[in-house]
Amino acid sequence: MIRKITLVALASLAAILSVGCGLTSPFIAHKDFTRPNYETIRIGESKQEVLDMMGQPTTELDETWIYVNAKPYYKALIEFEQGKVTHKRFTIDKCEDLTTASAPAPSTKPAKRRPSKVF
Repeated sequence: MIRKITLVALASLAAILSVGCGLTSPFIAHKDFTRPNYETIRIGESKQEVLDMMGQPTTELDETWIYVNAKPYYKALIEFEQGKVTHKRFTIDKCEDLTTASAPAPSTKPAKRRPSKVF
């Protein structure tokens, strides 16, 4: 299982790097690949539901689909397990590695302070 995940991650990274980082891609994403359409994709949806909403992916690697839009530049990675969406990532950075787990966004709320004791 870990070997399969590693192979998928490496294949995804290779595809992303060949498509991104300033290299010209011969692939053109389907016209339905937009940020609003991407946002409607939910964990647990089927491959057919993703196809209906996003169109054909730019690249298919086993259970990983990669969508790339050239201008303006953005890309998405959608991972499946047993034909259902398990993970999805979106970026506008040409060189961001979508295969690594992203850290949670830092909280914008100020930290709670304990009342100071007056002696």
